[in-house]
Amino acid sequence: MLLHLLNATLIYGKQMKIALTGHTRGIGAEILKLLVGEGHEVIGFSRTNGYNVMRPKNIVKDALDCDVLINNAWQPDAQPRLLYLMYEAWANQPKHIINLSSTAGDYPDFFGMYGFNSWVPYVSDKQRLDEASYNLSRLWKPGMCKVTNIRPHWVRSDAIEQFMAMLKKADIPLMEPIDVAEQVVLAINYPEHLQLRRLDVDAGSHVG
Repeated sequence: MLLHLLNATLIYGKQMKIALTGHTRGIGAEILKLLVGEGHEVIGFSRTNGYNVMRPKNIVKDALDCDVLINNAWQPDAQPRLLYLMYEAWANQPKHIINLSSTAGDYPDFFGMYGFNSWVPYVSDKQRLDEASYNLSRLWKPGMCKVTNIRPHWVRSDAIEQFMAMLKKADIPLMEPIDVAEQVVLAINYPEHLQLRRLDVDAGSHVG
């Protein structure tokens, strides 16, 4: 069952139909609230409503008539696969794919060095997502699908706070999920005749 949320009063820009993976918590939940508040129709894709990003073809099929895909949810290999499949379907249409990546991909050895080996697949996937986003965004011309890659640095979560405590870096400024969500809205509202290819965001933290 698809989740459709709609606020009939559009505050800014034109009303769009937006697909969002991982809409139930964290950054995804904040994106959902902001977009509904702007009057967009948001279709959520997560396990809570029968979708699995590890099976991206089902998401692509049910998102075909959307204007924007926000590729937010992470599972091993899921984000690059969804990006390529959605781009293949939308390449020659004026659509928009927004990927939620991370600057973690810039530091491939950092997490392993401190014993957080479980993060290594995440970092590797973000590197692949960055490369794919870059390559596809270079193909854009007016009338084609835009690709935007948003790369936040440290964003508050239980895992990040645990990691900072282990590093004894409790004073490091962290972004909140809402901070990242606001950058997604910025990308959606970017002028139609321009493509925002990449956006790196941090709160002045320079660990890593």
